Amino acid sequence: GGDVAARQGQQVVEVMERYTQAAALARSCAGACAEFDANLSAAIAKAADALDLDEKSPGTGAKALTNAIEDYKEIVEEYGRKGWIGKLLRKKAKKKSGEDQLIDAVADLQKIIFALQLIALVQSQGPDEDKGQARHILWVDDNPNYNADEVDQAKEKFQLEVTQAKSTKEAQKFLAKHADLKALGSSHFRVVTDLYREDEGEDAGENLIKWLRANGWNAPVIVYTKQAPPVLKLQSSHTNVLVATTQTQLYLYMAGMREHRVVLAKAAKKKPARDHKRKHKDSEDEEEQESEGSTEEELEGEKKKKAPEKKEQAGKKKAKTEKEKKDKEKKNEAKEKETEKEKGQAKEKGKVKEAGGEEIEAALAAEAPKDSKEEKEMEKEKEKEKEKEKEKEKEKEK
Repeated sequence: GGDVAARQGQQVVEVMERYTQAAALARSCAGACAEFDANLSAAIAKAADALDLDEKSPGTGAKALTNAIEDYKEIVEEYGRKGWIGKLLRKKAKKKSGEDQLIDAVADLQKIIFALQLIALVQSQGPDEDKGQARHILWVDDNPNYNADEVDQAKEKFQLEVTQAKSTKEAQKFLAKHADLKALGSSHFRVVTDLYREDEGEDAGENLIKWLRANGWNAPVIVYTKQAPPVLKLQSSHTNVLVATTQTQLYLYMAGMREHRVVLAKAAKKKPARDHKRKHKDSEDEEEQESEGSTEEELEGEKKKKAPEKKEQAGKKKAKTEKEKKDKEKKNEAKEKETEKEKGQAKEKGKVKEAGGEEIEAALAAEAPKDSKEEKEMEKEKEKEKEKEKEKEKEKEK
């Protein structure tokens, strides 16, 4: 019994350590984008404040993470990436224990932070950044064949140059020869690495990231692995470190290299993050309003540019609606005429039945159009066929 209790206690400690790392990751993400998008940084930091709990337990941690994730979803939506949420966050079955709920919540936080990190990278990229330079990825994996499909996609779909290295040393040699890549922005040079390499052990990915940062390489690094939790510590201690556990995440990372900054004030303006009983709320709101003012003029300019296009679309939509309305009216008129005709015919037949006279029936028969020549010929052919069938039956009987 004592051993079981000890194991359970150790599990809670490990799970709460993961929670602490997740909270550090959220703060790190906010700090990373402070220079190039104040609104995005403030919104991420505001939600991250809710993760600083006085009383820490798996249950309270899971609840705090869930609240933060909802706030982060709103930020992702405001930056026009609502579709990412469905791709990254899957619905999970509810689990009973607080530890399991917390583990799921940490995994979801990693995924939504991944989306925010991509948005932050895009916000750091201008349309003229490193113009004319090739977009390059350094891919470090001791089994390059495992990534053949992904590398093909990078080259063909995303038009990226890919250099593959099988070890950290091989990657270091390449970077030493191509020191010019260090000066490029995040839209023109990024790194992909696995977490574990047979000759280097479980710390292979971590050692590569540490070496890059220690030698002045600040390019974004994505760890492509099936196990996201071990990357948490790396993400919380180093900026621009992402984790991808699926091809979808990896392709979003590649696609982001071809996107440019979007000017938005409404990330912090339209749907402010929830207030989780934090102190100094008034001062935070004042800072937020100041940061919004700088981009309002730019948004107004964008609205004016798009006004003629919206007007044209509205006109087309109106014309389409009117056409559909007229077509519907024509169909209804035709249907009414057909109904009236059927009623008239039914009425005439009723008169014949009521009168019961042979004279009226004969009159109606005379009014009816006579059979055409073609119909008479067809009847003759049918009679001939019947006679032939009768003759065949007679022969069979004989």
